[in-house]
Amino acid sequence: MPTKLVIDSNSIINFVKYHCFDKHDKSELYNKLETFILSKIKNKEIIVIDKVLQELRNPDTQDIKTKIKPYEYNTEHLLDKIEPLIEENLVLINLRRYGDWELETLKQEYKEKHADLYLISVCEEMKLQNPNIILISEETINKDKKIVEKIPTICKRRNIEYTNLPDMIFKIYKNELIFDLEVEN
Repeated sequence: MPTKLVIDSNSIINFVKYHCFDKHDKSELYNKLETFILSKIKNKEIIVIDKVLQELRNPDTQDIKTKIKPYEYNTEHLLDKIEPLIEENLVLINLRRYGDWELETLKQEYKEKHADLYLISVCEEMKLQNPNIILISEETINKDKKIVEKIPTICKRRNIEYTNLPDMIFKIYKNELIFDLEVEN
C-alpha cells in the first residue's frame, strides 16, 4: 500500500516560510514544489485535516490554504476521541499553576482550536486500513509550556511514525522530485 502522510499546520507554514524568497523572486522552485505537494493532496497521499486549515491564520498562508480547502479531511467524527486523548497526554508540570475552572477552559479551548490530537486520531484511524501512515510535523520533543504533550512524544508512545517537511520532501519523495539548480558564474 502506498504511504499516506498526515500534515500539521506548522509544516505548511514552514513550507511557505522556507520558500518565500523563491516565491517572491518568481523562482520556479516554489511553484514546482507547491504544485507537487498540491498534487499529492489532491490524490489523497497527503491528508490535510480541517483543524490544520483552521490554524492557518497567517496572511502568507492564505493562498495555499485556499488551494487546499477543497481537499480537507473532516474530523467531526473524531470529537469523542479527543477528550480522552487530552486527559491521557496532559503535561501535569505545566498545569500546576491553573485552578480547576481554568484547566477545564484550557482543555475545551485545546479541543476546539488545536489540531495536534486530531492529527494523532486521524493517523490511528487510517492505520486500520493502511499501516504506512506518517505524521508530518515540525514539532520537536523540546519541552515548552503546552498543556498537552507534543506530537513527537505522543507519536512515539502510540507507535505512529513521524517526520518533518524537509525529510518528507527529500526522503519520501526523492525519486519523484528531480530538478536542477542553476548556478550563475
